[in-house]
Amino acid sequence: MKRINNKYFNLLNSKDDIVRYLNNNGYFWEYNNKVSSSIPDDDLILKSLLYLEFEDMQQLFNLYGFQRCKNIWESKIESAPKEYYGIISRMLKIYFFR
Repeated sequence: MKRINNKYFNLLNSKDDIVRYLNNNGYFWEYNNKVSSSIPDDDLILKSLLYLEFEDMQQLFNLYGFQRCKNIWESKIESAPKEYYGIISRMLKIYFFR
């Protein structure tokens, strides 16, 4: 996994890197086989939007396209009851999806 680790810049270069990062931090507990090919892209985008560092979001947009990520945000996060994702939804809107 090519990841530059310092407190100012983190870079995830591939879907495998993102899955590994989220898996190592316990965000894919619902999948038995935690390899990137077993995780649907929409689930990966959703978890990434919720749990990746903001510095890594650009790589997510590069891998899946900004519009696809925005569509997942609108349909799964923004439309959810505010008590679930209210704060993160507002932050994503301010920083990325104005």
